[in-house]
Amino acid sequence: MAAPYVQPVSAGMGEHPMWGYSPAFNLLDYLTDEAKEKEEINVLLASPGDLRHVLATVPHINKSIKKKLNIYIWEDTMEC
Repeated sequence: MAAPYVQPVSAGMGEHPMWGYSPAFNLLDYLTDEAKEKEEINVLLASPGDLRHVLATVPHINKSIKKKLNIYIWEDTMEC
C-alpha cells in the first residue's frame, strides 16, 4: 500500500498569506506634520494583504484627528 500524499503547509496558504507577517499598527501614527495640517487625510495601502492596519486605525480616528480620513486599498490578489 502506497503512503498517502501530504501537501506542504504552504499549499494551503495560497499565493498570498492572508494575515501578513507583522503586527497591526495605527496608520495615524505615521502621518507627517504636513498631512496632519490638511483638511482631509488620504491614505493609500498598496497590496496590504488584509485589513488589520485599517482595523487597528479605526478606533483612533476621533481621538487622534478631527478630520475626514479616506483610506484607499489597492489589492491585486483576488482572494483577499
